[in-house]
Amino acid sequence: MRQLFFLGILFFIVGSLVAAGIFLFGRALYTLYDDWRESRELDELQAEIAARRQQRKAAGEEERGELS
Repeated sequence: MRQLFFLGILFFIVGSLVAAGIFLFGRALYTLYDDWRESRELDELQAEIAARRQQRKAAGEEERGELS
């Protein structure tokens, strides 16, 4: 009876460790995906900022050309 009890505890500990490992692996994959998605969003924002700067620069050059 005692052997069955300790065997059950052993299986519980091993199962818990496996479950924790799977959880940590899944969380790491989700973190990688989230970072990749945020990186894409930042790239899009940087492209929009660059386009706006070029538009402002072009608008500023047109205004200077009209004033001269």
